[in-house]
Amino acid sequence: MKNKMSTGNSHVNFIVLRVNNNIGNDLTLNKAEETARVHELAASQAKSMAHEDVKVNVLRRQSQTKPQSKSSQGAKGYQNASRKGHDKSRKPENSRRKGKFGSQQNKSNKCGKCGYVHKRPGVCPAYNQKCHNCDGYGHFSKLCPQNNVFALEEDNYSDSDDDLFLGCLIINRLDSSMSKWAEEIQVENKSKLIFNLDTGAMCNVLSLHDVKRLSKSNDIKPVKASMRSFSGHKITPVGIVTLLCRYKEENYDVLFHVVNQKGIKPILGADTCDRMKLIQRIDMIDTNLVSKSEVKRSDIPADISKNYGDLFQGLGSLHEKYSIKIDPDATPVVHPPRRVPLALKGKLRDELDRMEKLGVIKKQTEPTPWVSSLVLATKPNGKLRVCIDPKDLNLAIKREHYPLKTVEEVVAEIHGAKIFTKLDATSGFWQIPLDDESIKLCTFNTPFGRYSFTRLPFGIKCASEVYQRKISDILHGIEGCNSIIDDTLIWGSTMAEHDARLRTVLERLREHNIKLSIEKCEFRKSRVTYVGHILTKDGLLPDPEKVRAVQKMPSPTNKQELQTFLGFITYLGKFLPNISEHSAPLRLLTEKDVEWHWEAPQEASFTKLKELVTKAPVLSYFDPKLPLVLTVDASSKGLGAAILQNDKPIAYASRALTKSQQNYSQIEKETLAISFGCTRFHEYIYGRNILVESDHKPLQSIFAKPLYKAPARLQSMLLTLQKYDLTVKYKPGSTMYVADTLSRAYLHEANEQLIPNLEINSLSYLPMSTERYHELQIATSRDPELIVLQDITQSGWPNNKRDVPECIRHYYNHRDEIACMDGLLFKGHKLIIPTQLRKEMLDIVHSSHLGIVKCKSRARDIMYWPGMITRIEEIVSECPICAVHQRQNEKEPLLVTETPDRPWSIISCDLFELHGNHYLITIDHYSKWPELAKLQTLSSSHTTVHLKSQFARYGIPDKLISDNGPQFACATFTEFSKDYGFSHITTSPHFPQGNGQAERTVQTVKNMLKKATDPYKALLAYRNTNIEDIGMSPAQMFLGRRLKTDLPTTVPLLRHSHSTEVEDRLKSRKLKQVNDANIKRRNELRKLYKSENVIMRHNNQWIPATVVEQHHTPRSYVLQTPDGRKYRRNRQHIKPTSAKIRIPAESEEVNIPLSNSNCDTESRLSANNSPQKEISNKQKDAIPLKVALPPEKPPEIHITRSGRQVKQPSKYADYITK
Repeated sequence: MKNKMSTGNSHVNFIVLRVNNNIGNDLTLNKAEETARVHELAASQAKSMAHEDVKVNVLRRQSQTKPQSKSSQGAKGYQNASRKGHDKSRKPENSRRKGKFGSQQNKSNKCGKCGYVHKRPGVCPAYNQKCHNCDGYGHFSKLCPQNNVFALEEDNYSDSDDDLFLGCLIINRLDSSMSKWAEEIQVENKSKLIFNLDTGAMCNVLSLHDVKRLSKSNDIKPVKASMRSFSGHKITPVGIVTLLCRYKEENYDVLFHVVNQKGIKPILGADTCDRMKLIQRIDMIDTNLVSKSEVKRSDIPADISKNYGDLFQGLGSLHEKYSIKIDPDATPVVHPPRRVPLALKGKLRDELDRMEKLGVIKKQTEPTPWVSSLVLATKPNGKLRVCIDPKDLNLAIKREHYPLKTVEEVVAEIHGAKIFTKLDATSGFWQIPLDDESIKLCTFNTPFGRYSFTRLPFGIKCASEVYQRKISDILHGIEGCNSIIDDTLIWGSTMAEHDARLRTVLERLREHNIKLSIEKCEFRKSRVTYVGHILTKDGLLPDPEKVRAVQKMPSPTNKQELQTFLGFITYLGKFLPNISEHSAPLRLLTEKDVEWHWEAPQEASFTKLKELVTKAPVLSYFDPKLPLVLTVDASSKGLGAAILQNDKPIAYASRALTKSQQNYSQIEKETLAISFGCTRFHEYIYGRNILVESDHKPLQSIFAKPLYKAPARLQSMLLTLQKYDLTVKYKPGSTMYVADTLSRAYLHEANEQLIPNLEINSLSYLPMSTERYHELQIATSRDPELIVLQDITQSGWPNNKRDVPECIRHYYNHRDEIACMDGLLFKGHKLIIPTQLRKEMLDIVHSSHLGIVKCKSRARDIMYWPGMITRIEEIVSECPICAVHQRQNEKEPLLVTETPDRPWSIISCDLFELHGNHYLITIDHYSKWPELAKLQTLSSSHTTVHLKSQFARYGIPDKLISDNGPQFACATFTEFSKDYGFSHITTSPHFPQGNGQAERTVQTVKNMLKKATDPYKALLAYRNTNIEDIGMSPAQMFLGRRLKTDLPTTVPLLRHSHSTEVEDRLKSRKLKQVNDANIKRRNELRKLYKSENVIMRHNNQWIPATVVEQHHTPRSYVLQTPDGRKYRRNRQHIKPTSAKIRIPAESEEVNIPLSNSNCDTESRLSANNSPQKEISNKQKDAIPLKVALPPEKPPEIHITRSGRQVKQPSKYADYITK
């Protein structure tokens, strides 16, 4: 089989020869297969990195003592050909030679068109072939004349005959796949140059032009080296120079070869890259470096890919649906839909459609008791991640506490295992379907309606435990298999045993329709990381990552750093033997008069203490059955985290902050520390309730709030923590020795990207014009108050409010919501407006002249500053435009009118018009007895004649109530009231409710006259009908008897009777009506004071006035306008105001008399608005009641020749003439 592999594949042939050459005859089939797979993977990576515009220079060291033999030259020629990716189907002639690893022919015999050796030009494979480099014909692209490949030969005085391949030297253009192998480095503390990182080069190259720019051309030293092109043309380097390079706060002296050649890019060789920690040497292939979409799939064993390829495609779904258990006493919570920026609505719509097609969510149209909020996060590819914020729902969910195995139990089971496989499901939670009731529980609101998760969503408190139980139940009974948290481990002592177990597991997963993630699965490994430990064929090894943060901790450089480290040691001292003895050299430096000196004893003590705290008994094994504590801290430049059980550390971690992260506010750094700790210790904390210790107190309240109430910049980090069950507890920093020490003595290493979406584009987050955005930035930077607020937000808030500067103390209660982003300050999602722009913002808020409530609501949703609500109330109440166009006052509670003790004691009068005729109606307040009289004219004297006629029949009343019509508000009527000796009370102008008894009777009589054929019979029937709740008719109450009608009535019923209960019944009835009506009315308006500025209702608009006095009638006031006129208005038509209103020059109001002494001339308009002579009192008294019927044909008017109108004599007024 080995021989077959050697002859069947050029790569394998070459590999087997190499392996045989190195290990002799110990090559096995497994070794050959593994080696071939590694080299094939490397070849595919090299092929994907190749680019047609990349120029490759080869540096080769040439010995001066011994010339190269022909055989060695042939060997190097073969190596060059293999490195440049020659056609595998046609092997060079030297590869066919048996027993020799090289060619016996000279390199000059190779064809310059194809690179191979052939006898005749006619058999050249490149004949008539198109070059992919220059589009020419007759040569391969690898030998294109346009290629500019160099070979650098460096003088060497050693006896070695080996050529040295130095790889890529010049890259004229970097595409997206190659740009990541370039790094910007500061040289000589001046310019920053972009260096290409070449792990194949063993020297560093810099152009003479760049050296001159750095003013270091005088420091160039000569060197014996030459540069030769592929054609043999030599170029001599200028020399070598040593330059100071600075990378990540570290300085390095780097030796460069200076080349005076155009197009040469700066390059760093392998040794320098390793020394500057630009690259890391790995002894085994890391398949995570390969493209996820293609190479990762090729890493799956062929038999697994062939037989179980369907397990790596699509999203699975278990056959059994899960039901979320809810506490029956929990109160459902429905969150309203959150606002989504307009720029994200299209992406949200697309993501919802995609998830709906996958069957993860569905449109919800039925009522659901629980509705969670929508949470959006932007992925690195620009798409949205849709999640829910189930904080309220999680409080009601009953958890399933599923037991987990300890590390010791797992280790006992895998004794003797040598081969391991780790499996991970694709979106594991989404593969668990929900039942109908649980689907309704997982409903969330969007701008496009409600959706529900049909699969178990991330963030649900019980999700990890449910997933763990499901996987354990599925894999139950399979030997050599174990699942802890989200990792499934399969092991075996031999490949056959391992593969049999693996196939059993994959079959079981297929039966239950579970899909696996290509990117996270590892197959047939000799060592894997599992639950914080490394499992190998030699046994269990601790994960070095757990203690690296302490082992690589830098030595202290001053007393403060040393005291921090000693606090860390003291905290763990109860687990350390002889702690005082080991720390004595360090504690000596902390004494008061001892000068700082760090020498060998201190370094030895420091190293010994680090070794002690990273081994037992201090460092203990993780026990899933014990509670877990995550302690975190953030310093100005680093993060520290550790997990503890029973105060014993399980693992340590630290890392440096990037430059942009160092600019975060303190609350963002502390949240980042929690995210760092959870990410680093994911295998320990996932699926468990974790107590997080932090010395930043605001985080305790932020983690207790819904996600949407957190500051915008924290939401991305909090969203990544949704899958963990965290309880944040404040702990003073003086007692957090472990995390504090790790954050201050952090590791300087490659920064892992914890939160890819933390940096929010403020301009897209705030949909506004660029000009307005920059205006806000400038105003914020110039606002003294906000400058102090921004500084204290960055550095951290004091624990005591008294320590906060006075100017920003009113922000202290909101300190956990305040964040700085791109020069702007936010309180949650609300923008904090600088003082300079606050008045402008208020004008914009009130530009539509909305009311106080709506203006406050509009402003409260989008912006904030202390006192904003109070200022809005002032602005709206002082707005002159709003004051003029205010609506009427709310209706006040009804007043109980005076109840008379006898009939005709209090009466009300009013005029109304029907079918062109005018009538006077009089109503008795005691009996509701109506009197109706038709008016010939609308004059006051004609009205008084009818009233005198009624008084003559029923007597003079005590009080007469009327409106302020011209018939009543004049001197004639005032004289009439004095002459007859009754009190005349008028209601407030434009307030008919003040004469409500007459107004209601007018409506009743109008309807009666419209319907009745005989108005007199209708009036008789009304007077003889019982009043509701009284049990007596107006006739009985007014006349003491019933009236005889056309209905048969017995004599006793028509007799007079006096009822002593009438008065009590009337009072009770009125009181009931008032109480029923007052249910829907507001409280009584406050009283007005003399000289108070008000606005009064006049001609359907509000005009300014001043209170003169309170009128003697209820809720009535005498007002005076700026033009000196006085008016009487009911309190319903008066509003206090603080507005300064420009008063019109003149008023349209006709002055209304307030007393009998200032009555003007009464109106003398007739019923048809034409002048008419005054009718004598005798004639008026003779006018009987005449109720108008529906309109008849108007009388004909006769005009004499002279133009005089012929009128009927008044003595025939009571007769019908034909």
